[in-house]
Amino acid sequence: MIGDFWRRILVWNAIPTSNYQPADVVIGAPDSVTVGDVTAWGLPSDGTNLYVAETDGRRVLIYRPIPTANGALPSGVLGQSDLAHFAYNDDNQDGTADATPSRRTFGYPSSVTIIGRKLYVTDEGNNRIMVFNSK
Repeated sequence: MIGDFWRRILVWNAIPTSNYQPADVVIGAPDSVTVGDVTAWGLPSDGTNLYVAETDGRRVLIYRPIPTANGALPSGVLGQSDLAHFAYNDDNQDGTADATPSRRTFGYPSSVTIIGRKLYVTDEGNNRIMVFNSK
């Protein structure tokens, strides 16, 4: 489940069987009451990694392994060089938007999916789909 207003991702280790059941893990915030910093759409997993399309950060966050505790930081980032950068199509990572996209930047990554051994990222800001091959 994605809570956009609270900017965090809530994880239940098993599908809840009752209303108002608390989440087991919170991603993007240190706990379940603190507003986080993740606005996410699309959360595929290959069983080992969790991929998060973070539209506002113009990046895809990679959690390896899938978090089992609150507040875990991503282990990898696609579209930016690190968690400190978030400008639109910022290929040179100077903090300002570049006029054109590159093969390593995003405008607005809106969804992520896995098909076979490929990761597909829909980049609405640049009207394209980026494909990443698994190694």
